[in-house]
Amino acid sequence: AKEIIEIAKKIEQKVDVVKVEKMEATPDLLIEKETMVILNQEELKQIEEGKNTNEILAKKQEEIKVKEEEIIKKIESIASKKELKSENEIKNYYNKLEVITLRNGRKINGAVIAQTGDILVIHTTKGVIRVKKDEVESQEFK
Repeated sequence: AKEIIEIAKKIEQKVDVVKVEKMEATPDLLIEKETMVILNQEELKQIEEGKNTNEILAKKQEEIKVKEEEIIKKIESIASKKELKSENEIKNYYNKLEVITLRNGRKINGAVIAQTGDILVIHTTKGVIRVKKDEVESQEFK
């Protein structure tokens, strides 16, 4: 029994403990993963034969739009739970801080945490907001 205890102690001294941390997926990765659409065999066959191509593509584009909206809501929900009350907290959390100037002259300070389709999702000190890309005049890092 003593020998087993001694062996166990020696093993403990020689083994390095590896700490595994769960990495948080970035919003961009979530969007990419969640908005993938798949063509089934029949759809592929029809496209190869030149049949119903526009209808199939329109259907897939609609699927992507629905999925984009779902993932944007998910990203907004996750980000909203992180109460970042200062620009410094936003910069430290996202490793960036931006000034988004809208066409109407309004300036938004925050971090663009996701963009898809025609929408930017921005985490500001007042919360998470959406802005249409066509409303953006410029976007600069601060």
